[in-house]
Amino acid sequence: MGQDGFTQYIHKKLFLYFPSQQANLIWQTAENSEKSASKFAIQYKNFSDSFDWHSHTRLSKIPSVIFTEKYRKEEYLRSEFMTDNQYSKVISLGDFHYIHWEELIIIVEEIKEVIKNLI
Repeated sequence: MGQDGFTQYIHKKLFLYFPSQQANLIWQTAENSEKSASKFAIQYKNFSDSFDWHSHTRLSKIPSVIFTEKYRKEEYLRSEFMTDNQYSKVISLGDFHYIHWEELIIIVEEIKEVIKNLI
């Protein structure tokens, strides 16, 4: 499924689960957010790549589980969201932003595993 096909899939699901007026508002908000985010992406990447997040993070011992698209895995491995906890990991699923809609079962199982390891 290409990006256009996936966009249509998400649009269809959105209008299936929400009333039309609410779905339109959610869709418009998502489109506006995407436009805004792209303006800052390059600036953030330059800053993020040059800053040592691990030495400045108070919560570095708390496990973090990051779900992301495959092409962003390396970025998140070195990001401020990744911690030094032995149970921290980056899980790459799919190629699209809305992986929680596509891979719900895998996400639930991974979160359960982290919780089990903490208890």
